[in-house]
Amino acid sequence: MSHEHNRVLGRRGRHRCLRAEDGGRLLGRGPAPGLGCAWTTTGRSTAVERQDDQLVTDVKQALTKEASLQKATIGVRAEKGVVTLTGKAPSLATSVRASEVVRWMSGVRAVRNELVW
Repeated sequence: MSHEHNRVLGRRGRHRCLRAEDGGRLLGRGPAPGLGCAWTTTGRSTAVERQDDQLVTDVKQALTKEASLQKATIGVRAEKGVVTLTGKAPSLATSVRASEVVRWMSGVRAVRNELVW
């Protein structure tokens, strides 16, 4: 079975997959980029929604405190612990630094960096 998916970087540098045809609702992880994905279904609850809201707040605070990211305009979304960064960064290095700051935060399962520079 083939599936269209987006790869995101997880905490340990392994990619994880979001299945596009399911609206990104199924999460999994693969052994290496390009080798396919395994996934499991997860239910969405009020607790998860609250956790995502708190995660967005925490990520925004962390990005604001990071001196090297002051010139970047970064939007933050979270769904089931997968944080998506959008907006504009002055350089590739700044974009990478934003991912690094977020990647090790508590509650973050993966970071999807959509920043442009």
